[in-house]
Amino acid sequence: MKLTKIREIKFMDMMDAREKKYKALLNENMAKGMSSKYKAFHSKIIS
Repeated sequence: MKLTKIREIKFMDMMDAREKKYKALLNENMAKGMSSKYKAFHSKIIS
């Protein structure tokens, strides 16, 4: 296997890992944001 091909594969693996990390972070933050918005909205309805 050529060195450039190996570097390309390693680069793609790194980018995939980074993308998964940021997607997980985004999903976690969205879940936190949605739950806090829901709680604020829900408490206004009950009050």
